[in-house]
Amino acid sequence: MCKLLGPIFSWTREVHCMKILLIHDYGDARGGAELRMLALRRGLRQRGHEVKLFASNARVGEKGMLADRSCFGTVGRGRRFVETFNLDAAWQLRRLVGEFQPDVAHIKMFMTQLSPAILPVLRGVPTIYHPGTYKSGCPSGTRLLPNGSQCQEKAGWVCRQCIPLASMPIALAQQALCRNWFDSIEKVVAISEAMKATLERQGVRNVEVLLNGVAERSMRKPLEGVPVVAFVGRIVPEKGLDVLLRAFQMVKAKMPDAELWVFGEGKCPEVDGVRAFGHLGQVELESYLEKVWVQVVPSLWAEPFGNVIAEAAMRGSVVVASAVGGAIDQVVDGETGMLVPAGDVEALQDVLLELLADSVRLEEMGLAAHRHARAHFSEEKWLDRWEAIYAEMISSCH
Repeated sequence: MCKLLGPIFSWTREVHCMKILLIHDYGDARGGAELRMLALRRGLRQRGHEVKLFASNARVGEKGMLADRSCFGTVGRGRRFVETFNLDAAWQLRRLVGEFQPDVAHIKMFMTQLSPAILPVLRGVPTIYHPGTYKSGCPSGTRLLPNGSQCQEKAGWVCRQCIPLASMPIALAQQALCRNWFDSIEKVVAISEAMKATLERQGVRNVEVLLNGVAERSMRKPLEGVPVVAFVGRIVPEKGLDVLLRAFQMVKAKMPDAELWVFGEGKCPEVDGVRAFGHLGQVELESYLEKVWVQVVPSLWAEPFGNVIAEAAMRGSVVVASAVGGAIDQVVDGETGMLVPAGDVEALQDVLLELLADSVRLEEMGLAAHRHARAHFSEEKWLDRWEAIYAEMISSCH
């Protein structure tokens, strides 16, 4: 028997353990969404539930395929066709549903590999959509226009300003199939208020919000050594590393001993005072981040959540983040971290100079961030909520 203490219920009750099918585009551990799905599977299994993860084989990391069942996927030239209609994904998922007979299905991402073709397969299974990007209503997935502003339009021919004209027919076909089969989904759970607002503008109704949870841990050791700023994430334009690099050069001119450490996949420009570490495993990454004074999340797009913010707060690191997307739900401005306008180099520079010059304040804010994270981003409380959501879905369908 599994005990549910989720906040959806106002009382404690015992329920039978559930058979839960997790569905996600990728079966490796390279991104925040992948790590959250693996953590969800692990946590639910520890609580006694039967859980299987279905994913494509488009990416296989150093640890091999981590999904329980996989289908064809690709990151090559044929990806546009696969993400529009992946016949093997539909076939393999149908086989798995028949064998496993899940009580509930939980989809994370499906629009970059598995395709809308999986949605009709899940009819008859209580299904939750828990998006990690805006891909279901935006072919690029970021809702970021070429001029850097946030797109407010529904997907359609307006997308030609972001998508190559030759790719438009395929992108529009994918969006049409998603809309046509979206009725297979009975509940939508957003990972931030910003994502909920975006989904509602796209016509999705009755969206619930559940912020991501991260593993609890003890407070980091007191700060020492030279002032270190860190960036953690993929090195792609929408993550805003170029904004941080420009701001840091201004900081470096006034604080010559300051350093910037960059962690993540992609090529980091060679700049004075910047150390690029590439992609590291979680244990090695944390050994470096323990020494960081300030972690910066300079995203240009409205990231739906941004797991690195919650992880930094749980460590007791002060975060300076762009005031867009899920960062607004996580950072208590001036108390646990600082929010700055997205893309504003001078504002970012001013905040970094202010914080790096005051280690006492950083320690106070770090303690506040740690307390806030334990109260709001606890992985155990997150698992409680998911158990309650699944139980409510199952009971409402019987």
